[in-house]
Amino acid sequence: MAVRKVVELTPGAIGLAVIITNDYSTTSSLRSLPGAEKDGESLQEALADLKFAVHWKRNVNSGEFVEIIREISSLKHSLVKEFRCILFVFAGHGDEGDTLYMQDGAKLHLNQDVITPLYPEKAREIGNIKKAFLIDACRGNKSTETTLVPRSGFIPDESGERGGSSVGFEVPRESGIFIAHSTLPSHKSYEDKTVGGVWLSTVARLLKEKKYLFSLTYLLEKANEEIMESKNGSNAPVKEFQQPAMTSTLNGVIRLNPNSEFGEYKNLFLILTQATYKVQLVILNWLLYYSLSMAYCQVCT
Repeated sequence: MAVRKVVELTPGAIGLAVIITNDYSTTSSLRSLPGAEKDGESLQEALADLKFAVHWKRNVNSGEFVEIIREISSLKHSLVKEFRCILFVFAGHGDEGDTLYMQDGAKLHLNQDVITPLYPEKAREIGNIKKAFLIDACRGNKSTETTLVPRSGFIPDESGERGGSSVGFEVPRESGIFIAHSTLPSHKSYEDKTVGGVWLSTVARLLKEKKYLFSLTYLLEKANEEIMESKNGSNAPVKEFQQPAMTSTLNGVIRLNPNSEFGEYKNLFLILTQATYKVQLVILNWLLYYSLSMAYCQVCT
């Protein structure tokens, strides 16, 4: 149980990262990927520095891969209850239908062999832990087509200049699209007759309350969290569950705050949103003390 051992040997970890890198150096049917080793080294160092428990496995065949997923799904709640997430990373060859190639040339499938075994119904002990999947692999043989656009989202004037931006920025044709659905494909979306759609009414309320305006995706994730919490409450007006879903080809953050870049407070805002509750209190207390001190100095002068 290598995965469990890594978790046990990393007390205080904020999450588990499982990294699989295949270079296919021993696979005659597939082109070798020497860069996969470098990916693994970089990720292991970065995630360990962020206090993740990291399990990195090189050149994994199909049997080993299935066993690693089984080990993750078998983790006990007592080991992972404080984790922020479980992060799964694969670097290697892939193909249509989210096929992943193993070191022995065998084909596995992202949804069937990786994601589905980690669903809450399959892995109840870790069912409430968020899971993220980073897959660096081909998904077919198409090359990404591009088009030329203004560097910003506006149409330039005749001179081709406006606000310091220039024409000729090349982007993929499918770039800049964000889609959020209230539910999964082929599933129902529910309504609370008193306020509207279960999902959209939550989104609207958070917007009105000016909460979580750092980015659109962050706000929607918080809406999803509130919906899930409310469904587990005894007073939920609509008992049926629904799982909102997002797909994105954005290459930047959609900021919702009217002061979109947060000016001089941008870095402080990032620190506050990422800090623990205790650290947030320390920072806010310091800001209060600083503000009162400045006000006192102005009164004295």
